[in-house]
This record gives sequence, C-alpha cells and structure tokens, in this order.
Amino acid sequence: MIHGDHLLIDFSVWESRDALWNYVYRSAHLPVIQRRREWFHRMSTPYLVMWWIEEGVIPTLEEGLERLERLRAEGPGPQAFTFRDFYEPPSAAVSVAASRPPAAEVRK
Repeated sequence: MIHGDHLLIDFSVWESRDALWNYVYRSAHLPVIQRRREWFHRMSTPYLVMWWIEEGVIPTLEEGLERLERLRAEGPGPQAFTFRDFYEPPSAAVSVAASRPPAAEVRK
C-alpha cells in the first residue's frame, strides 16, 4: 500500500484506552492537535484505528494499515475500532495499539 511522500504516520501501543485518551485530550498534546488543520488536510475517511494486542506483542505498520482498511471497509468491530465506537478487550489482551496511518497528508 503506497500513500505518497506527504504522509505522517503515528503508530503507538498504550496500556489502556484511558491512558491514550488522557495523553491525547488531557495533556500538552491537546493544543497541538487543536491546530492540526493548519498542517494537515481534513480526512473524509477514518484515519485512526485501535485494536487490542496481547502483552509483549509489537504490532507492525502493515498490521496497522490492514486494520485501518478493515475499519474503512467494514466499520468498527472488535478487530478495528475507534474512541467513539470502542470495544472492550478480550481477556488475553492487555494493551491497545493505536495507528493513525494516512493521518492526513501534510500541507505544503
């Protein structure tokens, strides 16, 4: 999957949905994301996807892109979800992976 030269990918693993939420919306990160329209084009399709992983697993970027495509094609479900349409973890999963692949193309 090719996305072009003007692409920013944010790919991370968090202990919980709350830990990720607190970082994104309750830290010094918030004023930065509030200005994202200055740097990025508005996306018409989902650009953030989350899924649960087992402890010690490091997901690949390819998996993140596949999960994003799944979310776009099928909508939210246990294998690919968002903050708004959240799914609780299966008993073996202890971390949430968050991927923002085509996270809006960088403005020139």
